[in-house]
This record gives sequence, structure tokens and C-alpha cells, in this order.
Amino acid sequence: CIRSDWTATTMPSSRSPDDYSHSMTSPSSTSSPTMISTFILPCNFHELAKRYPHFQRALRELQQRQQSKKQDDDETKSLAAQITHRFNASLTRSLLHQQFGLEMPSLPAGRLCPPVPNRANYVAWLRELLLRSEKELCCFSGGVEVEKKWQHQGIDIGTGVSAIYPLLLTTRLFAASGGGSNSQTYPPWRFLATDIDPVAVQSARENVEANRLEDRI
Repeated sequence: CIRSDWTATTMPSSRSPDDYSHSMTSPSSTSSPTMISTFILPCNFHELAKRYPHFQRALRELQQRQQSKKQDDDETKSLAAQITHRFNASLTRSLLHQQFGLEMPSLPAGRLCPPVPNRANYVAWLRELLLRSEKELCCFSGGVEVEKKWQHQGIDIGTGVSAIYPLLLTTRLFAASGGGSNSQTYPPWRFLATDIDPVAVQSARENVEANRLEDRI
């Protein structure tokens, strides 16, 4: 999944958070009312390599492995076939820092390395659900203005080694409702992130602490 996600959108990376493209569309089938979230995340390997030396090294190693497989069949010599956890982890760290200002020092081998575009798209969809249900929330709360009085709280069950969902939801990209400089800003998220794997718990804690978000996650 991560290979297709990273290569799905290659765009110039010198864009502000307000330039992200996110839209909600209805599915082609009328049998389901579920909305579809489309979140376009800029990702340019060459720009990332210039900015992050560790990714430059990982990319070079990947290309070298690809070159060494030239005599093999097409499947084993492809770039995708040479991807390792080291490359995925380096790419994840670079993209999270470049696009979201997040640090992710702990991504241990043998555990899932999250594909950032996929996770960002899901988080954008969650935010859209909140925006679309604002009227219902206000009615349920007895008329309290959601944007001023409510505190968004979530539980991430099985947060994994990255705690990526809570971390993404703390960024300012997902705090505004959209619509330019006059976008309405919502209360910050607070999260309870859980996992039954001690390695995941320790790793997630390190990532949260690296971003100084212990008071929110």
C-alpha cells in the first residue's frame, strides 16, 4: 500500500498548508450515501532528498539496489521491489516533518510504517464528518455553539508504533474548517491512544514526547 500511496501524487513541495487540496464527493452509486474524501498531499522525492540527508541516503541506496538487479526479471528489478523498512521510515519522517512539522523518531523495524498520504486522507475525512454534523451536535448539546464550547476528544484503539492519527489531528492543517484566511478554527483535539503491544506503547510515547504533545495525547 505504501508504494502506491507515495507515488500517487508527485507535486512541487513548496506549498503552504492552506494550499492543500481536499474535497468531499458523492459516490457514483446512489445506493450508498457515504461521502468520499480526496486529499492531495504534495510529495516530491528530489525535493525531500535535498532537504533531508537521511532520506537522500535511503533513496540512493534504493536506486543502487535497483541498478544491481538489472539482469533480473522485470518484477525484481523494479523500484518498488527494492523498498525496505529503512526507506519507508526515512520517507515517512521526511514527509511528516516537511508537510506537517511533525517529528517521528521512533519507527522500529518489524512494525507497520504508516503511509502518510493514506493516513492524512482518512484524518481529513474525519474532520469533514465533524463539520457536516455541526448542526446535529449543536442541537444535541442544547444549542451550545460547537466551535466555541466543545472539546474534540478521540480514542485511537491500536495506535501502533507511530501514533500517527492523533499526531496528524493536532496539526493546524486539520484544525481549520477550510475556506481561506477567514477559516473558522476549532478547539484542539485531545486523544487517548491505546495499544496492547508494549513496543508500540513505548514507541508511540516517544513520538508524542518528541512533539511535546504529552498534555494532549
